[in-house]
Amino acid sequence: MAEKVATQSTSKAKEDVSKRPFGQPRYDVSRLMPTFRGPHYEFVILLPVTEQEVGSKEEIHVFTDEDMSELKKLFRDDFGGSTIPPNTQGPLVSGEWVEKKANRIVINEHARCEVYSLPTTEALDYFVKLKAGLEKHARDVRRAPQEEIVIKQSEVSFVSKNGSNYGVRANA
Repeated sequence: MAEKVATQSTSKAKEDVSKRPFGQPRYDVSRLMPTFRGPHYEFVILLPVTEQEVGSKEEIHVFTDEDMSELKKLFRDDFGGSTIPPNTQGPLVSGEWVEKKANRIVINEHARCEVYSLPTTEALDYFVKLKAGLEKHARDVRRAPQEEIVIKQSEVSFVSKNGSNYGVRANA
């Protein structure tokens, strides 16, 4: 009987992952959702919207408005929200990189997405898995030669109403 329950639980987990954007597994949101008090993590994702080789007129669309909507929903469900441009029209940031395999320079227009979380190992694991899911989506669904999705993680703290971050007042 226990074996049957474990099988059902495993198949439900696989079903949940397949329904979530970019194959992202479910996490305990109480271990992710920011409180905006004390130390937190800030994750900045540079999500490629377009890709173009220097000297080429062909532009590849990597992530679409639909993808951005899915990402916003994912972050709203798991972190209570995010800061993401309203669509793939902007505001965008531009970057370039050298694709070593093809020895070419590629220019990307990126949507800068910001998410805050509690400073937990679950949050770090979440973004490692999201990075893999986004890179797979770019390759397999969009057929973009995107080598890497950049996700930056920083430790931050927030200014409180009394001007203190950790309960200690700054000297005037």
